[in-house]
Amino acid sequence: MNTPKRLFILGLPGAGKGLIAKTLAKKLDYEFIDADLGLEHQVGDHIADILGESGLNHFLKTQGRVLENLKEKNNVVITTDTSVVLLGENRKLLQDEYSVYIKAKVATLIERYEYSPVPLLGNTTQKTLLDKLYQDRDTHYQQTASLTVDTDIDYFDEHVNCILDDISQGQ
Repeated sequence: MNTPKRLFILGLPGAGKGLIAKTLAKKLDYEFIDADLGLEHQVGDHIADILGESGLNHFLKTQGRVLENLKEKNNVVITTDTSVVLLGENRKLLQDEYSVYIKAKVATLIERYEYSPVPLLGNTTQKTLLDKLYQDRDTHYQQTASLTVDTDIDYFDEHVNCILDDISQGQ
C-alpha cells in the first residue's frame, strides 16, 4: 500500500471530519492532529465577520504557517479548520498533499447538530451560517482535495474504506 505520510481532512462543521480522521489514524497507526479551530461555528458568524478583513488575512496566513509545519510531520491524519481553503496559498499547500474533502449537504449538517450534546446555535442561525459557508467553500474544497467523500448517507465504515481504498490504489 502506497500510503501518504500525511492526510489532511477538509470540510464543514458536522460533516464528520473528526470522526473519520480519528478512525483513519487508528487504522493506519498514525497520529491524529486536530487543527480545526471551529471558530465560526462556535461564535455563529462567518470568519470575516468575526475577525474583519485584516484579521481574516492574518488568520489565514497563520493557518498556512501551521500547514507548513505539519508538512514536516510523517504518519499523521490532520483535521483542518473549515476556513483553511479561503486563501489560495493554503489551497496550494493542500493540493500538494493527500487531502480528503468530507462533504455533506447543509440539511445533513443541521440534522447532525440536532444530536450534538452541546447545541451551538439555533437552527435558523445554523442554516444561514452553514449555507454561507457551503456556498463560499464547496468549490474550493473540491478543487483542493485529492478525494471527495459524500457523507450525506451515514455509511461511516464505507466512507473510511473509500479513503483507504483510494490510498491503496496510489491516489
